[in-house]
Amino acid sequence: MATRERAESLEASLKARPDKRDVVDSGVLIEQPPVAAQLEKNLRKATLTNSLKDRPSKETLESAAILIDQTPEQHALEKNLAKSMLSRGLNATNRPSYESLKEDNIIVDSGKAKELEKAMATDKLKVGLEKRADANDLKEKGVLKTPKDANKASLEKNMAKDKLAKELEKAQRPSVDELKDKGVVKDKMRVRAESLTTEMAKTSLKNELASRPSVEEVKKAGVLKTTAQANAVTLEKQMNADAVAKKVARRPSVQEIKDMSIGADVDPDAKVLKELKKSDSVSSSGSTVVVKKADAPPPAVPTAPAKAASPPPAKAESPKKKESPKKKKKFFFGLF
Repeated sequence: MATRERAESLEASLKARPDKRDVVDSGVLIEQPPVAAQLEKNLRKATLTNSLKDRPSKETLESAAILIDQTPEQHALEKNLAKSMLSRGLNATNRPSYESLKEDNIIVDSGKAKELEKAMATDKLKVGLEKRADANDLKEKGVLKTPKDANKASLEKNMAKDKLAKELEKAQRPSVDELKDKGVVKDKMRVRAESLTTEMAKTSLKNELASRPSVEEVKKAGVLKTTAQANAVTLEKQMNADAVAKKVARRPSVQEIKDMSIGADVDPDAKVLKELKKSDSVSSSGSTVVVKKADAPPPAVPTAPAKAASPPPAKAESPKKKESPKKKKKFFFGLF
């Protein structure tokens, strides 16, 4: 009999249970594909792994007195000892009475306390009213609006509402599916996937940071320079800069370079002037010098007509040559 009643009760309960769609709509049952379920499982696993890695060690908890390494009997004994010490302190003869605490204003009567709080609030309100700003100042600052400003603000608000309603009623407004395709609206699966990607990136970053070389290894490899090495490099650069500055300060001027004929290829006039100086010095010593310009063609020399062969002159009796009364003129050919 009892079995039959139980079966009937169970059958009535099965008939009265809600439909699957109602359970899904209420959020009790989450209907999702296998891929989403596996993704959520991996996300929870990654979150739990990171939480376990970040938890403090047993030694840290013991040093902070959060975890006390003792047996349950020791813990109960310590608790009873603290309780007995507290009861002794409360039952001590030198403990002040309620009246003495009241006289010392340590314990304040509830009625008097309320009156005191009310009086303090009244005084604070009076001070605030005395220090409050004038209405004209508030109007200039825009805190207190005139009826005209209030109407203007209300009109602008209504215009914005109408504009927003028209925009929402437009036929070209994208649907939810289009926004999901563009990534503007994200569904649950996409949010979970991004969360999983973030957790995996965090885990990878922690692993990379844990395996990175120490400061000493980086210094030995020469990637990270010590203070002494950095100072040495800076000093070397400064010395090179000083040396270059000294060489630049000692370099000759343009005129000195021209005088030294170093810049003759650049300035042909300087070369011609120098050759003229040389020709003047040589002509003063009695020799003939012909100076030609580098780029000009040689001058045409007129040829004299051939003369008849004349007999050789007679030899003088004296071994000395006769000097002509006038020195022969020397011709100076050249183009300047």
